[in-house]
Amino acid sequence: MRNTIKHTLLALALLVTGCTYPFDIEFKESDGRMVVEGNIIIGGRTTIYVSSLNDLSSDVRKPAPDVSVMIENESGTAFYPTVIGHDTKDARTLYAFDMEKAPSDTRYRLRIFNKDNQHNYETPWCEVQKGAVIDRLSYIPEPEKARMAIAISLHSETESYFQWSYEEHWEYHAPYRANCFYIPNPDDGIGSVAFFQNGENTYYCWSKNNSSELLIFSTEGQKEDRFEDLEFHLIPQTSDKLSILYYIEVTLQTLSKDCYTYLNNMKSNSDYNGSLFAPTPSEMAGNIHCTEDPSEQVIGFVNCSQVSKAHLFIDNNVTDFYFNPRTALPLPQELSKDVWQFSYYSLNMIPFSMMEDGSSVQWVDRSCADCRVNGGTKNKPAFWPNSDK
Repeated sequence: MRNTIKHTLLALALLVTGCTYPFDIEFKESDGRMVVEGNIIIGGRTTIYVSSLNDLSSDVRKPAPDVSVMIENESGTAFYPTVIGHDTKDARTLYAFDMEKAPSDTRYRLRIFNKDNQHNYETPWCEVQKGAVIDRLSYIPEPEKARMAIAISLHSETESYFQWSYEEHWEYHAPYRANCFYIPNPDDGIGSVAFFQNGENTYYCWSKNNSSELLIFSTEGQKEDRFEDLEFHLIPQTSDKLSILYYIEVTLQTLSKDCYTYLNNMKSNSDYNGSLFAPTPSEMAGNIHCTEDPSEQVIGFVNCSQVSKAHLFIDNNVTDFYFNPRTALPLPQELSKDVWQFSYYSLNMIPFSMMEDGSSVQWVDRSCADCRVNGGTKNKPAFWPNSDK
């Protein structure tokens, strides 16, 4: 029975990987309808995004509406945003709430006032959906498929509906560890090479990623409430995520049946291009309504729930699973004249090794000695266990 459940849920997870956030809804014209993304999270951080409906055929994003947002419960407590930010790329405004100490034994609703049209919007009172229990996260090497699978095991006391997301961080290194760097000077066309000081380097890097897929599943009709090793994330064996140390944190959120139905309908109606909203407006009714004009449509469904979290580290010193796809590295080149330094730098090369007296400097392609070329940064996560920096 467990294997049947596992394969059923994995198949469902794979079916929805074409649905990505943020919303971009395929209508011919941008008519100003408000779009609300996010859920009320009890016991944690709640993030609500508000934007306007945009036309995918245009590169111009309609500005987010000027709104005020609040959350209230039936006990009479109001919650206001602790952070308000603007996502200029996607023309969304972020409203973050601290719901860490919010009680779970009362109902909640989201309220929005649109200053542009003087309309009020609100959700119905929502029961707090109780969180499931994540028993463990695990990794499963699959060498025959040249990949590492990340799996979750969980149990729930009741028939439930779930959405999960994940955040991943990883450390990786450049092929060569440079002891020096180049300081360009276009004025003299030469520049200079200097030694790294105080542990500075371009050898250690960290990168991160958040899930963009809409991952949902239901236990409806299942006879068991325990699920073992549900594989939900696959990492190629050659990915630098596995080269040194990898971390993943999974957030599991319980959905109401109505919210699950809404998300599942979006998934079912998504076209082959991965558009999140393909159905007609009448088929997309969420739970956010205008009090002045009930016929006005708002895009989105706000759920209220507790969440469960779990994390996992994968250390290549333990697994020895990572496979480096590089067959050979470019050979270092030694410059015989300093006057050529700026020319080499212009060809995307950098110094990586300099003699103590500065008499000899070897240069390589930037990708060989600067880990940042692969998209990472020197921003080491505060929780990272390695002493590298």
